[in-house]
Amino acid sequence: MNHTGLSLSNSYDSLPFDFCTNHKFNHTSYNSITIFTCVTVALSSPVAVVGNALVLTAIWRNPSLRTPSYVFLCGLALTDLCIGILGQPAYVLYRIAALIVNKRLYCIANAVAHSIVPYFSTVTGLTMTAMAVERWLLMSRRRLTVRRVYIIQGVLLFIPVPYMALRRLPGMKAYFVTAIVHIMEGSIGLFCLVVSSVAYFKVFRIIRQHKQQVHANTEIIYGGPTGFNLEKYQKSVYTILWIMATFSLGFSPYAFSAVLMALLNVSYKTSTAVLHLSTTFLLMTSSVNPLLYIWRLREIREEVKQLNRKIFCRC
Repeated sequence: MNHTGLSLSNSYDSLPFDFCTNHKFNHTSYNSITIFTCVTVALSSPVAVVGNALVLTAIWRNPSLRTPSYVFLCGLALTDLCIGILGQPAYVLYRIAALIVNKRLYCIANAVAHSIVPYFSTVTGLTMTAMAVERWLLMSRRRLTVRRVYIIQGVLLFIPVPYMALRRLPGMKAYFVTAIVHIMEGSIGLFCLVVSSVAYFKVFRIIRQHKQQVHANTEIIYGGPTGFNLEKYQKSVYTILWIMATFSLGFSPYAFSAVLMALLNVSYKTSTAVLHLSTTFLLMTSSVNPLLYIWRLREIREEVKQLNRKIFCRC
């Protein structure tokens, strides 16, 4: 083709460089890894779709759950739902196409997978950072309104757009675009890490101060008739930390492997196998998250139980 190094027919020459990555279709030694990743992601996709759909429905059905923290949680569930519906199936098709040497399907599915997954993963990281800041503001007696949270969530959806669009610009050198994209992704990741760490440091410092002043289960009133239960608040903070830990465990292997593969100039066969294994862990977080919400959040768990009763009773 051109600078990608992949020999495809002339019908693909007009595609941007990353629609068809430098993939060698004649590698058969890691077919078992390809099959493993395809089966794993294919099985986790229905879990992501059903689980996140249940979480969104549970929050929508209960007006008392339409609070700033739950609105952000809806944003997380929505991004995971999109990955389950679009990102995970596209990734499976992309890997199967490489396995059966279907170049047309490979290029199309590769383009979809490498657009949807990075975009929604970035939105997920930004949303979790916003949730951490919201917890800190609440503990500091500065509440966000639901309307403002909707606006913030809308802004977060547009933040990854510039560098995602940059990857699709024609006529630019692959290494130059890739470098800029990685810098932008790294900057966003570093920003999320620093802001979240500072927010949680302040949150736990305030919690510790209040614990020194009041007995367990004491209700603290913040400037108005609305009560604030410290124990319940602390549990919600730990829930967000669980969510962040799950995402970090899924994202970190991919980030570290991508950097190491580039720096160490590892063979194509080895780097591809490692990257696809780490990508599988990243994709699986979209299936684990709704299970985490149902486990940690009693309100959502009760709503999901009611939904299941209605569904099975109708059947």
